[in-house]
Order: sequence, then structure tokens, then C-alpha cells
Amino acid sequence: MKITYLSTSRLPTKKAYGVTVLETAEAAVRMGENFLVYSPTSDRRELKEFQRSLASLKIPKFLDERDLNNVKRFVFNINSFFIPLSASMKSNFRNSDIFWLRDPIAAFIICVAFRNKQTLLELHHLPGKSGLMLLRFLLRFRNFSICAISEELASRIRIGTNATEVFICPMAVSPKFFHNIKDNFSDSTIRFIYSGKGQSSGFDNGLETLVMDLKRVWIKFPNIEVTFLGLEDNYVALLKDLIKERDLPIDIFVFLSHVSHNEVPELLKKHDIGLLPYPENKYHAERFPIKSLEYAASGLAILATETQAHMQV
Repeated sequence: MKITYLSTSRLPTKKAYGVTVLETAEAAVRMGENFLVYSPTSDRRELKEFQRSLASLKIPKFLDERDLNNVKRFVFNINSFFIPLSASMKSNFRNSDIFWLRDPIAAFIICVAFRNKQTLLELHHLPGKSGLMLLRFLLRFRNFSICAISEELASRIRIGTNATEVFICPMAVSPKFFHNIKDNFSDSTIRFIYSGKGQSSGFDNGLETLVMDLKRVWIKFPNIEVTFLGLEDNYVALLKDLIKERDLPIDIFVFLSHVSHNEVPELLKKHDIGLLPYPENKYHAERFPIKSLEYAASGLAILATETQAHMQV
């Protein structure tokens, strides 16, 4: 059986989306599956053995750095049509038995074009009204299926589309994260780490509240160290101002810029507690925090907000 993953976003990328797609492909190849990934790429030299490059429309570099969300959204939507059509021209792509996507528009094109092949749409959030209408239409096709990243999201999709079956396709973690579990903390300094951004798709990840809460922790347990890995520059500046405002010693905080995902396991191994400070909101309720599994596989204790999503994990 030949499985093809079609991405309408460029790969590789530093975003969690790209990491999970390529890790999934590597896991499938290790299992002996005939698995290929088709995607646009910015550098062909970075292509994996199982990856094939596709053309896509690009925003000029001098515009890409500007805050032009409407233009970027327009180009992304155009690529949702252009990329599956481009892929369909390739004979190796057409020979697939199963097409796996995360883009509903691209899934529509593939599902209609290849009626004798199976199309699987993986969803990480609930689509808007027009997206739900598209899903209801696609569910009429016998070769179309939906999988969701969490049971909560699957339930919302079933309600929004009247789907009788939505598969659960939860996150997993690369074997490179696993190592001997710690029996206790290594020394007198307790090391916390947060891996990720200050915002996800425009939703706050709770870091300001986290820093304010750390003031109470530091007063009672002064021997702590807190690492933020991969924050946006504006959030680094924001948190440093808040640290100063809260009269916290700046030297207990470490700010590390983005590193290769292959380097993350070694960084986590040097810490004791992984932080999941996400607040309760619609965005985080639908998602599965992949870092929760990375923390656990690395033997870290996990300190998380008591949200419905975290309790379900």
C-alpha cells in the first residue's frame, strides 16, 4: 500500500506542523511503509529521502517580513488549489493508494480527482462555517475520511458535520526523546523549561501569567532556573520587562533562540520540570500539546494549568 502525504505548506519548517509531518513520515518508513511526502520546499538540499518537491506561489521576500496577513492568507488559499493540481500531474503521486492531507480545500480537489483512491483529512482545529459546509459535502464521498487530533475536536467535528465516524489521530513523540527517567532532581537548583512560542495562531499561551506566578515560587524556593526556548523576539522583550517589573532576578531566566528539533532532546534532558502554561480557551481546547509528550519522554515532571484539554491528555 502506498501512502502519500500532501502538504500545502513548505517543508521543512521550524513550526510544529512541519516537525510532526516529517516525524510521522520517518516513523512510517521505519515501520516499512511505502510513504512519501509531497510539499513545496525552500531548499531542495534539505529534502529527506521520502520527500518530493512541488512548486508553489511565494510572497516576495521584501513583503514576507511585513505584517500583511490578508495577502499571506490569499496566497495560502491560492496554493490550496494550485499545489494539489500540480501534484496530480506527477505519475508517482497518482499511483498512491491513500492521500493524507491537512488542508480541506486541497483534500476536496484530491478527493474529487481520485475517486478510486482514499483521501484522509487530518484536522487540528474546527473549521469555520464555510469549512464545515465543505466537510459535509465531502462526507458524501465514500473515499473520504476525517481524523482529528483529540477526542474533544472529534466531538465538535461530529456535531458540526453530522459525521458518523471521525478517527482519532493523536500526537506521538520521536524515539530520540526517550532516555532514563530521573528518580529525583539532580541538585539543589530546580530547572524549569518552556519550549514554544508566546502565541499560537494569535492565541495567548499564558507566559505573562506564568512569570507573575514564578514570583511566588522564587520567594519560597530561590534556587530555581527558568529556560524559555524558541520565543519570538517581541515576547522575549515583553517578559524581560515583566521580570524587571516584578522584581525578579534576571539571572534565573535563560532565553534561548530557536534550535533544530534534533537538538531539543538534549536540552530537555538538562531540565527537571516542563511547563504547560496554556490558558483555557477554544484554541487550546481543540489541540494536543506535542511538548507534553516530549517532556514526558525526556523524564521531566510536568507542571500544567488545570485546563480541560490538559486533564484529557
